[in-house]
Amino acid sequence: MTTDLEKLLREKQASSQGLVPPVAEPEKEEKDKATEILEKIEAIIGCKEFKELARELYTIAPQLHKTKSYDAFKYNNYIFSINEGSGYTTYLTMLSELLCALELRSDKKGGSVDEIKYVDSSSAEQHNEMLKKIRQAGAIVSVDISAYIKRTNTTDFKEFLATLENMGTFEKSTVIFRVPFVEKDVVDSLVYSLNDIVNVRAVTFPPFTSAEIEEYTVKTVKEFGFDFEKDAFSNFLERISEEKADGKFYGLKTVNKVIRELLYNKQLEIAKNETEDLTITASDTARLCVYKPMDGASVDELFDSLVSGEIYKQKINEIVSQVQVSRKTKGAKSPCIHMRFVGNPGTGKTTVARIVGKVLKEKGILRIGNFFECSGRDLVGRYVGETAPKTASMCRDAYGSILFIDEAYSLYRGAGSGNDYGKEAIDTLIAEMENHRDDLVVIMAGYTDDMNTMMQANAGLASRVPYTIEFPNFTREQLHKIFVTMLGSTEIEYEPELISRSKEYFDSISDKTLNDKSFSNGRFVRNLYERTFAKTCTRIQISGESKTVITVRDFEAACNEAEFLVTEKKPRTARIGF
Repeated sequence: MTTDLEKLLREKQASSQGLVPPVAEPEKEEKDKATEILEKIEAIIGCKEFKELARELYTIAPQLHKTKSYDAFKYNNYIFSINEGSGYTTYLTMLSELLCALELRSDKKGGSVDEIKYVDSSSAEQHNEMLKKIRQAGAIVSVDISAYIKRTNTTDFKEFLATLENMGTFEKSTVIFRVPFVEKDVVDSLVYSLNDIVNVRAVTFPPFTSAEIEEYTVKTVKEFGFDFEKDAFSNFLERISEEKADGKFYGLKTVNKVIRELLYNKQLEIAKNETEDLTITASDTARLCVYKPMDGASVDELFDSLVSGEIYKQKINEIVSQVQVSRKTKGAKSPCIHMRFVGNPGTGKTTVARIVGKVLKEKGILRIGNFFECSGRDLVGRYVGETAPKTASMCRDAYGSILFIDEAYSLYRGAGSGNDYGKEAIDTLIAEMENHRDDLVVIMAGYTDDMNTMMQANAGLASRVPYTIEFPNFTREQLHKIFVTMLGSTEIEYEPELISRSKEYFDSISDKTLNDKSFSNGRFVRNLYERTFAKTCTRIQISGESKTVITVRDFEAACNEAEFLVTEKKPRTARIGF
């Protein structure tokens, strides 16, 4: 009591002297390690089933400690179905840290992870080395069984599972069997197969949707102090689709690579202009794209810039008119507007497909109008059950936009093609094209004959692709026109005589070359132009000239290289060679 009174008197005295006593802040309740880790897991974008597992372990751990029934947990193992580059190691590390914080596992490193690829006993030395690594593993050991999805019922694999138990692996380590993101039926089959020997539970990690990529990107750039305009993400997604176009997309690894490039370019611009603008804009993300977005040009201008552009414009307008009328007509079903673009390489199929996306966006037929490109074989998985999710994921990315499938005929290998998953991709594609006919336009491109064969082999596909646009080979005059357009597309000067000399060259291209299935048309012209300019640059470096001018001799030097010797009469020999 005396102490409290003395404290009160001191406070009054301080108040009378105009001194305000410091107000003691309430002590912050310290979070335990396990709670902190769980909160980190909860903050992850996506990963619903992984979060459910983490919450479950966090909830049950106190009960397991109370009853000392650790065996109920120790013999639980998991199958993680997740694609490459999707954060697998990060998720494993978080889980390992959580298990150690909950004292369900102990680890000198506080949550280490060992990742191992399964090797069967036919490679005795490698198999024994794998078992050695498992013996030395810490809280979590990951065993990648992707290549053995169809072989988990073999005696060899069953013996491996029995060996894990005999070695005491489950006493000290939680085993995660890793496979790609595959169909649910395949995962269920794996669970059934492995449960003969060990307790396993499946945890799936679906690929990020476009919305989740956007959420992740906005969150990441904010961590560096940058804001992200809503309109800027469309171009960012366009760049991601370009990354996917070669079939080599590594999930978050690729997304992070593009984010780093974006932030570097933005900060370089800030440094050069001495500004404090920390907002990522549409123009910032547009610079990321290899194929620049077409927002600056009208549809008419884009079609006018193409050889035979007026023909394609007319056909696309007919399709648009049909859709618009059907949507306005009560009771009418919106027509499928999936298309076939048939013709040889370099005839403008990809360019026209991009313009179609812009047209359909402007006419209100597609919500987004972005362009997603892949080849037919990019839709096909390496392992059983991987193809359908892979195809569905690509379609899901393209909802509201164009999905352009180049060399689509490669999905069909013909009868007796063995264990090819192309048919599985086609079946999934047909379902997506039908179920999302109002929010997805699939354009399949390829050689005319091959595409016809593919359509005849699958009536379900043919009926859902009602429009065919043919892209004929360019004539000699059109090829020359493309070359002249390229010459005039930059500020680089060229000799006036180059126009007539190049016309002679294109006029002399043989019929055999023009009619050849492999002739690349516009791509051939671009390659010739770039080779000519390379000759110009080399000549200037050697001669020390200060002015850059593309000459006839540069052009002839390029024409004399092997891939451009395609004329009836061999071009004149260049007077100097480079």
